[in-house]
Amino acid sequence: MHYFNFKTLGLYSVVVSSVLLLLKIVTAYGESHLKGPPAINGLYRLILSEKLPIWESDVLMLYIEQSGIYLNGFLSPMNTKAEVTTATESKSNLTGKLSQ
Repeated sequence: MHYFNFKTLGLYSVVVSSVLLLLKIVTAYGESHLKGPPAINGLYRLILSEKLPIWESDVLMLYIEQSGIYLNGFLSPMNTKAEVTTATESKSNLTGKLSQ
């Protein structure tokens, strides 16, 4: 009694080899041609054209944290990143999903 049919074994070998070759081609293409958008993490200085009633300063700091396509941010009239980082730990008032 034969457990292996050589035609079936050959067919399986061709199918598995084809899938592995296709995977290698797609991976090589993705690594060389596909690039993700640049990260926008960081601290940004915003200069307002007029003062807002809730802040006395016309210079605001926007601190943005990015996790994939999700953004968290915090507006503050503070001047140093350490103060903004401390403030963001207490609350975050800008949240959203990056679109285009």
